[in-house]
Amino acid sequence: MKAVIIDDEKNARNTVTSMLTMVANDIEVVAQANGVETGLKTIEQHVPDLVFLDIHMKDGTGFDLLRRLPNYHFALVFLTAHDNYALEAFRFAAIDYLLKPVDPDELEKTIERVRQQKPDNQKVMEVLLENMQKTSSSPRKIALKTSDAIHLIYSDEIIHCESADNYTRFFLNNQKPLLVSQSMKSTEEMLTPLGFLRVHQSHLINLSQISKIDRKNGYHVEMTDGTEVPVAVRKKDMLMKRLEEL
Repeated sequence: MKAVIIDDEKNARNTVTSMLTMVANDIEVVAQANGVETGLKTIEQHVPDLVFLDIHMKDGTGFDLLRRLPNYHFALVFLTAHDNYALEAFRFAAIDYLLKPVDPDELEKTIERVRQQKPDNQKVMEVLLENMQKTSSSPRKIALKTSDAIHLIYSDEIIHCESADNYTRFFLNNQKPLLVSQSMKSTEEMLTPLGFLRVHQSHLINLSQISKIDRKNGYHVEMTDGTEVPVAVRKKDMLMKRLEEL
């Protein structure tokens, strides 16, 4: 697998190159670039299978580079410092990223995910670039990866989610449920800021999709699709507090 590293910090480029020799010796770094313009030329020249791309560079951003490559066919891993807004956008788009300074274990895990994925780059970039322009309170477009496709939905279309081992089943408005290769923990982290609450170990609900709270025969909520979702005892107070804030 041929890789290219695009980052305006030489030490960062060399660090990733060195780590790759330790955790993925079948990946060959064929070139490095230090910015948007040199990165575009490097990609055109080497046609890599994998690109590590910094977000903030002296002559522009990684997003600027991608906008000029509308039909790229390589796997993509972003390199970034703690940019919370960008990290949130990455999670919604199901894009791989590494925080600087890069940790070897995280790099190895990321490479394993890259090997297993066949990303639809056009869909992924559509989600990423749209969410980068959203305000924090707006519904977000989310890329959900199932075994055979990437589904693009808005967060307010999700009624509730249910844990299924290492997967999460998403129940949506007027659509069949989707079994997504994402843990409930990751789903909770992504959706909680958007008006969702994990009311039970196995259940995450959209608070705006509750139709009734039933206090008889055990505490549970009825969702707009008719599903009854149990509420853990320790989550009752949090549920009522969050509903008051709506």
